[in-house]
Amino acid sequence: MISSIYLARQPIFNERGDIFAYELLYRNTENNSAVVDDNLHATSRVLVNTLNYIGPDTLTQGLKAFVKVDETFLM
Repeated sequence: MISSIYLARQPIFNERGDIFAYELLYRNTENNSAVVDDNLHATSRVLVNTLNYIGPDTLTQGLKAFVKVDETFLM
């Protein structure tokens, strides 16, 4: 059984003020904040929760999604 899943999305606007995409953000508390001790874990949770449990289309309504990653994650 899966415990609660927390994510946030931040709209990214184009020059006309329309939502172009969303940045998906790690959250791990009920009050919509993040306590991050491990960036790799936080980024991984965003991707796992988005792809396996929620679905990108549910979060972004078909728009692009961006996730901030660091060098460790890329390597």
